[in-house]
Amino acid sequence: MTRVAVLSDVHGNAAALAAVRADIKKIKPDAVAVAGDLVLNGPEPAATIDAIRELEADGALVVQGNTDVAVADFDYSAAFPWLTEGVPDSFRAASEWAHEAIGDERLAWLRRLPAERRLRVDDTMLLVTHASPGSQTNGFD
Repeated sequence: MTRVAVLSDVHGNAAALAAVRADIKKIKPDAVAVAGDLVLNGPEPAATIDAIRELEADGALVVQGNTDVAVADFDYSAAFPWLTEGVPDSFRAASEWAHEAIGDERLAWLRRLPAERRLRVDDTMLLVTHASPGSQTNGFD
């Protein structure tokens, strides 16, 4: 039986991610998937990205979440389409702070993340997304 570790919505919490990474190292799953929302609202967005990139270097599949779009490009209409009257100032401030905290090279990596990844697990195709196929937000409503 293939074992897959799936994690999502780390939101810049490097300490929690370190605990998950320790479990992954101990359990040694066959595959790891990280389903987006990596940095917004947490205290350590740069350290979080660095740790996720280490997972990726070890073979983890990583996709972009809606808040990653907000942090990378301030595209709030794409990141939060349900907020039709605009995003709260707190969202903007948190996005701007994380954007500055992670720096240009990490931003470029965040921007390059796909909306979905696929992995064949035995006879099954596993689709990794943040929300739904091809979208970081469809299905949230």
